[in-house]
Amino acid sequence: MRRTKIIGHRGAASLAPENTIAAIKAGITAGVDAVEIDIRLTSDKHFVLSHDNNMQRLWGLESKISDLDLKILLSLTAAAGRPIITLTDALKASGDTPIFIEAKGVGWARLLAEYLSSHPKKAQCTVIAYHHHELYIFGQNAPKIPIYAIGRLNSFDALNNARIFGFDGIDVNFWGLNPLVYWLSRRRKLSVVVYTMNLPWLAQIFQLLYPNLAITTNVPQKMQFLRPRHLRTKHPRHLHLHRTPSR
Repeated sequence: MRRTKIIGHRGAASLAPENTIAAIKAGITAGVDAVEIDIRLTSDKHFVLSHDNNMQRLWGLESKISDLDLKILLSLTAAAGRPIITLTDALKASGDTPIFIEAKGVGWARLLAEYLSSHPKKAQCTVIAYHHHELYIFGQNAPKIPIYAIGRLNSFDALNNARIFGFDGIDVNFWGLNPLVYWLSRRRKLSVVVYTMNLPWLAQIFQLLYPNLAITTNVPQKMQFLRPRHLRTKHPRHLHLHRTPSR
């Protein structure tokens, strides 16, 4: 049976500002199977949501998240009119919806494992990362939480590292997925996710080529046709498109 899952990219980046409570809730309202967020460490080792370490693009600030403690960061982002949220905020906002946590940079593995291991929502979390060695360390410290290797255009690298390190899946650029990678992944019982696909007609082709695929998208409201009919959500008319980012 074919089953294509929809993951809201940075919450639902076409519907609300990325990596915010509004984006997470918009993704859930639009009918996602899971939401994806990006996290980074502050200087005092708290997890906050942001794709970039540099704060220029979203906040117009010449600062780096990793250089600021949480208290100062909250103050600065609030003053800029776009308050940053913590991982705790994001997990609360996501409710019962599964969440993919993309951990950025290095040095987060043991801290995130400690945080999630005692969190009541740990069973609904999957951790993904480009830094596969850091991901491996996380997995050693939180063995019950699924972990996926993110890959770029060469999806064989992600597949190979997932095999070597014993990961649970791969998350690759959709341009890099091919039938051989998919077949080898499924043969090794690895889940397969692609990012970031925003064209419904292309998603339909991928659904035909690759059963049991998960698609990360900025526009989950446009991808409901991929889901079984009884699971489809008719998104409210008040949802409006927001500017979509690249990954």
